[in-house]
Amino acid sequence: MQSFNYHNKLSDISLKQELAKITPKESINILGFGLDEGYYEKSLSQFLIDHGIAKTVNIYGFDPYAQKTPDIEYLIPEQLISDKVPRFDVVVARWVLHHVALQHRWGDLINCINHCNSGARVLIVEHGFLKKQHSLADKKLYYLLNATFDIIANIGLRPRYFTNTAPDLGANFFIRYLEPEDFSAIKNSVSLQITQDIFEVGPGFPNQTICSIRLSR
Repeated sequence: MQSFNYHNKLSDISLKQELAKITPKESINILGFGLDEGYYEKSLSQFLIDHGIAKTVNIYGFDPYAQKTPDIEYLIPEQLISDKVPRFDVVVARWVLHHVALQHRWGDLINCINHCNSGARVLIVEHGFLKKQHSLADKKLYYLLNATFDIIANIGLRPRYFTNTAPDLGANFFIRYLEPEDFSAIKNSVSLQITQDIFEVGPGFPNQTICSIRLSR
């Protein structure tokens, strides 16, 4: 768990460096994709306020399995294709996409991205390979180690998650790590223009991608 905390600390630095590049504005809307209680999104909200990037931050969530908290507005898919919900300035998908079944992985996230303002940032922290090439044996080893750690970490961090979702544990704890072609699904499907190619901003851990996408209309 000490290693896990150190790992997250370095990832957190990378994300906040990207957030610091946002042009300051009166109010910023953050969407957490798979945010659960939203503790991390709340910490990013405070970072934006503390650094004068926004005076107020509104947090929205998209997570059908969330332990909901009252200070976050949780959304359903139908709301993402309407104008009743304010558009987002930041979308964060952190350690969640590899738990989303393949048939649903990109559809909901792309709808979230398409509901962004011009100049928005989409920040993704994931297991998977974006640029570096690895042998099949290396990938299998990384996937095995990560899957084992994933389960151990979730049992330690959220033991209720496993008991509350039974007997549908398999459906709610799907694991399939990302491949380079997965990221191309975002480029090929979003209606907004990507002003800069998806690029890695993280500390370069093996089998981890931290990437930022900048959008414009």
